[in-house]
Amino acid sequence: MIAVIAALHMYPVKSAAGVPLAEAEMTPDGLRHDRAFMLVRPDGRHLSQREVPGLALVHPAYDGTKLTVTSPLADAPLVCAAADGPARDVTVHRRPCQGIDQGDDAAAWFSDALGIPCRLVRFTGTRPTRRGGGTLAYADGYRSRCCRGSRSTT
Repeated sequence: MIAVIAALHMYPVKSAAGVPLAEAEMTPDGLRHDRAFMLVRPDGRHLSQREVPGLALVHPAYDGTKLTVTSPLADAPLVCAAADGPARDVTVHRRPCQGIDQGDDAAAWFSDALGIPCRLVRFTGTRPTRRGGGTLAYADGYRSRCCRGSRSTT
């Protein structure tokens, strides 16, 4: 069997729109900067397009230092440097991990654009996959029972 890559995308903010790539750097955790950020509810649980369809209209770009986000749901783009600070506990699909809160300006921008209170966090630490002994950031790490034969990309 021959595999052909027809398109390659990176998703800097989990569940937001993807960024088309001509090439990508692979790291032990997957594509560099893929799903480096995630939106969480005030209680730390992740948000996805399943609950907030407007995330599909959020277009992020991240160069490893600066996150730029545009959306027709917002009056102006969000531009912010990746913030460092204390890690907070968050969850992805009921699995605990951590993230660094990216500040009140980012939280206000996303909360206003999406119409739901939320915070933007940047991945920190390590997160093991359930299978295969790998690690990842906020990406889904396995196939769910409802998606046999396809890999989840949220």
